[in-house]
Amino acid sequence: MQINNTKELAPTNVNIMIYAHSGSGKTSAAKTLKGKTLVISLESGLLPLKDAGIDYISLEKGGMAKLRDAMSFISSSDYVNIYFDSLSEIADLFVDEAKLLYPDKRQTLPMWGHYSESFGKFLKLTRDMGKNVFYTCLVKEVKSDSGVEYYVPAIPGKLAERSLALFDFVFTIKSLENENGTGSSKGHKRMFQTFNDGKYLCKTRSDKIAEFEEINLNDIITKAFN
Repeated sequence: MQINNTKELAPTNVNIMIYAHSGSGKTSAAKTLKGKTLVISLESGLLPLKDAGIDYISLEKGGMAKLRDAMSFISSSDYVNIYFDSLSEIADLFVDEAKLLYPDKRQTLPMWGHYSESFGKFLKLTRDMGKNVFYTCLVKEVKSDSGVEYYVPAIPGKLAERSLALFDFVFTIKSLENENGTGSSKGHKRMFQTFNDGKYLCKTRSDKIAEFEEINLNDIITKAFN
C-alpha cells in the first residue's frame, strides 16, 4: 500500500458558492478571474460584465434541455472557469422538471425526492468536471426550531443547507466600514465574508483564507494553493 504525504498535494480545481443579496456584486466577481471563463446566465443580469469581454451562454429560454446541452458542451471545452449565474434559477429548473414528472399533488414526497436527487447529482457533476466552478445564489431567511433567524442559499427544499457540504468555499458579500479610505472612497467597502458568523453559513477549506477577503476570486484561488 502506497503512503502519501499531504505536503505533496498539487493544486487542483475549486468550486465556490457566492450567496448574497441582489445587487451586492455577485455577478461582477467574475471579472476577477484569470484564464478562459464561461458564464452560464439565467438571470438577465450580465450588464456589469459588459466591458469585461467574457463569453457566456444564456439559458433564459430553453429550460432544462438547454442546460443539459450546455453541460455537455462545457465538459469537453477548454474553459478553465465556469461561472453559473445563478444557482437559484437552476434549482427552479429541477423543481419544474420534478413537477412535470409528478403532477398529482398527492405525489409531493416523490416529487421533492426526485428534485433532491437530480439537483444533487447536478452539483456533484459540476464539482467533478475538472474546472474551477463558481455559483452565484440569492439568499433566503429561515428560522431555527428555537426561533433564531439566519440566512441560507435561496435553493428550494432542504438542500439549501445540505448542499453546502459539496462546496470547497461558501462566501457571502458584506459591506464593511472602510476607515482607511479618503474622499469618495471613505465609507464602506464590499468584501467576501468567508466564515460562519451564525447569520450566514459561510465556510472555507483553507486556513490561508482570512475571515474577510477582497472580492478577487483569482487571488483567493492563488492563496489557497500556495
